[in-house]
Amino acid sequence: MAVTLGISPGPCHVGLAVFKGKRLLTYRTKTLYGKWSNKKFSRLMYEISDFIHDYKPDAIVIKVPDNYSSYDRMDRTMGALNVLCEREGIKPRTYTLSQIKRAYAKTWEPSKESLIGMVILKYPQLQRDYYQSQTVKTKYYDRLFEAILVGFVATNA
Repeated sequence: MAVTLGISPGPCHVGLAVFKGKRLLTYRTKTLYGKWSNKKFSRLMYEISDFIHDYKPDAIVIKVPDNYSSYDRMDRTMGALNVLCEREGIKPRTYTLSQIKRAYAKTWEPSKESLIGMVILKYPQLQRDYYQSQTVKTKYYDRLFEAILVGFVATNA
């Protein structure tokens, strides 16, 4: 069964989700403290590389912002992710939130909340994390659910 790694990188948090076939194996968010720097960037790449090493994915999918071409940190991050993937012989695929929404619903425009609700129906263990996300308004849980959503889209395509 194919292993898929979903990634949602950001300047403070990176969401990671691993699927084996359509089964959600594990998921987590790594927090990166401090101002953006080379050291922080290296830490981000280390965390992702560690997940690649541990789970040996066959596919890597990355959630990128809808307007990521104008986002310098994302350009640098994507360049480094491409190098990591190339070393593993994997061609990463990227999805924006708009593409994820279209993959879920062909005839209507779902909100991010409704997408998360659909994923929670499939994976009830996410419910606790979703409730936490409602009380703690940080990007921590956004990155987590984006990684799960992008992995879910890739495994159900």
